[in-house]
Amino acid sequence: MAPDPGAAADRTTADRIIIDYTSGADGPSLVVFAGLHGDESAGAEALERVRVALEAGAVPIRGRLRGVLGNVTALERGARFIDRDLNRSWWVDEIRKLNARPRDTECVEDREMRSLLEVVDSFETETFRPVVFLDLHSTSADGLPFSCIPDTISNLKIARKLPMPVILNLEETIDGPLMGYLSDLGYGGVIVEGGRHDDPRTVDVLESSIWILLAAISCVQREDVPRFEHYRRRLADLSQALPRVLEVKDRHHVGEGDGFRMEPGFTHHTPVVKGH
Repeated sequence: MAPDPGAAADRTTADRIIIDYTSGADGPSLVVFAGLHGDESAGAEALERVRVALEAGAVPIRGRLRGVLGNVTALERGARFIDRDLNRSWWVDEIRKLNARPRDTECVEDREMRSLLEVVDSFETETFRPVVFLDLHSTSADGLPFSCIPDTISNLKIARKLPMPVILNLEETIDGPLMGYLSDLGYGGVIVEGGRHDDPRTVDVLESSIWILLAAISCVQREDVPRFEHYRRRLADLSQALPRVLEVKDRHHVGEGDGFRMEPGFTHHTPVVKGH
């Protein structure tokens, strides 16, 4: 039976946080978001793999790892969203409007966002510091994995720990992403696009990214992760043909009447020349 969209009103933190793991040893927090778009389930699968390894005691951890689902209702349906894109309205003004909106007029994503805000607010009292964020995504088209960041030096240092291209200024071309809101709150983090939604390698890439960032911020020691070199090589091998850092210099929004037509055979990072 299809889930009731109204069920989003009853979401609890327990529904959304699928990993909350700590050994109690002092250290930083890595908070991993997955499924802000409901047709991108690979991040949740990657988190499940990491959860199993940690709960089996295979890897000692300092600090804390939290895995947070984004649009739970849309994930249940396998849809990108139900009423609106949950990763496009994280502005202070929009949040203020959400808080003033009557509950009986809210759409599904309003309720999901309200629940996520409660989770984000809880990090203010987190005892394991610093708090670093990783936002896992996948794409509808074929292409190699890459990362993007809110453009700060501290975020670039985090992103450079991942052996994949980091694209600067891409996040700024997207209206109201969650990571931009978190950056405005003073948190550091990185977004990882792992590959095509239904490509099995995408789960592998996102799992590898979690382990590598856990080591990069010293939640784990790389020598304690049994397959750490495998994870690192997996990402490096996929990305070796690409520049380490790229920058978006200009973006043209395609609108009605532009006559745009996608030529077959393009993937992410396909080189183009003037006039193409």
